[in-house]
Amino acid sequence: MGTGASKKHHKHHSKRISSPPPPGESLLPLKDTVQPKTPVQEQHFSHEAQNKDIKEQVDVARTSQTSTDKEASPNDTLEMYKAKYPDQAEDLETMLERLQALKNFVDKDLNDPEDYAKLGKQTIAGLVETNFRRSESAGTQEEKQFITLIEFTIDVGGAEQFKLFVQHCFKKFSYLIKEESDDEESDDEGETDDYTCYDCLSETLGVIVGFSDFHQGFCSACADAGVISMCFENIKRIDAENPNWEEKYKVTELILNSIGILHNILWRLRDRELFSNRELFANREQTLLHFAKTKVRTIAALSLLTLAYLVDENTNHLISADKNLLRFIIILLDEAWQSEDRHSNGFSAKELAEGLSHLAVNDDNKKILGQIGVIPVLIQVIKTSNEDEEKASATRALWMVAFNDNNRKRIRQEKGAMDILHQLQQSKNPEVQKAAAGALWELEGKTARHSERMKSSGNHVMISYQWDSQEVLVEVKNRLQASGYRVWMDLEQMKGSTLEAMAEAVENASVVLVCVSRRYKESQNCRSEATYAYDLKKDIIPLMMERNYKGDGWLGIIVTGKMWFDFQSKHVLEQSVTKVIKELGGRGKDVDVTDGPSEPVVQAVQSDIVATLPSSPGVSTWTNEEVKQWFKEIGLEKVCKKKISGMNGKSLTDLQQLRYECPEYFYRCLERDLNLTNMLDIFTFTKGLGELCLEKNLNLSNMVDVFTLRKELGKLWDAVCLKIYTKNIWHDNCLTKFPSIFSRLSFLVIKHCFKKFSYLIKEESDDEEETDDYTCIVFRIL
Repeated sequence: MGTGASKKHHKHHSKRISSPPPPGESLLPLKDTVQPKTPVQEQHFSHEAQNKDIKEQVDVARTSQTSTDKEASPNDTLEMYKAKYPDQAEDLETMLERLQALKNFVDKDLNDPEDYAKLGKQTIAGLVETNFRRSESAGTQEEKQFITLIEFTIDVGGAEQFKLFVQHCFKKFSYLIKEESDDEESDDEGETDDYTCYDCLSETLGVIVGFSDFHQGFCSACADAGVISMCFENIKRIDAENPNWEEKYKVTELILNSIGILHNILWRLRDRELFSNRELFANREQTLLHFAKTKVRTIAALSLLTLAYLVDENTNHLISADKNLLRFIIILLDEAWQSEDRHSNGFSAKELAEGLSHLAVNDDNKKILGQIGVIPVLIQVIKTSNEDEEKASATRALWMVAFNDNNRKRIRQEKGAMDILHQLQQSKNPEVQKAAAGALWELEGKTARHSERMKSSGNHVMISYQWDSQEVLVEVKNRLQASGYRVWMDLEQMKGSTLEAMAEAVENASVVLVCVSRRYKESQNCRSEATYAYDLKKDIIPLMMERNYKGDGWLGIIVTGKMWFDFQSKHVLEQSVTKVIKELGGRGKDVDVTDGPSEPVVQAVQSDIVATLPSSPGVSTWTNEEVKQWFKEIGLEKVCKKKISGMNGKSLTDLQQLRYECPEYFYRCLERDLNLTNMLDIFTFTKGLGELCLEKNLNLSNMVDVFTLRKELGKLWDAVCLKIYTKNIWHDNCLTKFPSIFSRLSFLVIKHCFKKFSYLIKEESDDEEETDDYTCIVFRIL
């Protein structure tokens, strides 16, 4: 959502409109009547492409701050920023003065018209001017200065101050709109240039809209400050208290800006843990759905686009159940490409195409969009556009809907569609070229190439990922290469790499690591890669990159039933890479160092980090004394003595489950609740806890049995290693497969093994001719 406040009707920049906009008409039909432009409708709700590199830097500059910095007073923070950015000292001082003025206004509970007039002239006007200059700085050196200014605003609690001031104004304005006449024309004509409560409220909301569109860290600060709840509570109250609000210009503008803030926060933070859990937006879908059906078209469109970021596969029916919602966006896009300025109701054709692209992420929506006519409209946008950004957005939307079989047929049958896509594939603009190539890949390239290259096979590991996960995955790539694997990873992903290179990478891969996240699911590139690997029946290993997301929709179909590895936290990176290497075995190696079959000796059916083992009696029934005995056995009784007085066996099994479901929280608990701050102590505890998983599967409830089993399995492992070593078959396949054998065996096999292995080891001859290779030894023991 773009900078509404910078383009709005600020009194000191442009003359206010003296009459309210006409009431919104019914949702359908919309084609015949286009509302005239109003200040509200001139707001642009977008995320400018030219600012992308700046916007993606989110908290980079701020992560280096220490906790001491964060606890500093506003004045101390000001001095630190002034020392670091002396050229911006005046702007920083002015921003702090304005924020303190808002704080003083709220603290003193000021509400007189003269108070608002004074604050508006001395403070609000300056904030609006800053926001306007920020919007004009896109792509210039000044843009970096505004990043610094907004980061300073965050660090001195600016988001909190904005929220408190807006809430203060909302209470006053809520009272005023109950009392005021519906005749806004006469009310406006009598006004002077003095600021009112409404002006201060509306323009402060506009500043929040602009800052949140510009800076991801500001969105996080707003979420922490409670801005989300504030926006929802106020738009719901205004709606409930004013049945005819759609006919009141002032109210519609407040609702529009409030939803714009929600849109920006969802757009920027939808991948983060906060929004993966949907905690702050819980049960908010119905509110947005309500406003998506309003007669005010700008609010309806923005609410629907916001809702699109919030719904998932389980809640998308809120959108797909009413085809008129999707038809509405298509109608706006159809109006936009035919208008002189290529806008409809304040939304550009580019913005609407991007919104359609996101709505089409859901496969049900793709189907409906194709049925109600999105394809000919997108083709017309592409054909008539003179702007590369608009072409790219519309072509990406076409690419997204092309993942549906019937839509592919419709595109091929649409007159001129294939010709224009082939032309765009030769575009000098990399984004246009890439989008056209992607659409053509789904329309014709994949089928033709698939039939030619069905038997293609190479020997590298391909990492298929979305750009936001690159930092972690570069580390994974380096670890794999250091272990002798050939790794294909597109470090230029998102920057114009060809589909030809991707196709060859998939075809020559022995294994594809699919890096699962919501952004991965939403990416056309990633879907093309993953579905092509799936069609070629390549071995796929899912890497889970996002907490509480295991893949749904088309991505869920691809990864369901496959063993997956946890990369949701840096705390488990080393451990998870080691387990991936074990799973890869010899696949993807520079040279096959094995002299045996490439298939694993024991086919893995489930990774030991996929899920917790079935619960049973055993550890879960331990008393506190048995828990203390276990801590003594692993050498941590003294370290944790004061912390384990209330623990029982259930506590340990719960910790084990927490270890896999929420790794970051698990390690925080070890430090906070068990006093495990030393790295070696943490390793000791996690190793011991992992061994208890085996006990759970064996259903051993006696401490002696657990310790005996662990001791005897150690002897067994030593015996097997000795046989391998003495037979001179100490090679890669053995090393990578054996360490995980015992954690993967079924209950019955291990139980049988436990009864028999001691006898076998004692009776087995050391005569090497008795067995041919290490597999015989293993299978005799197992």
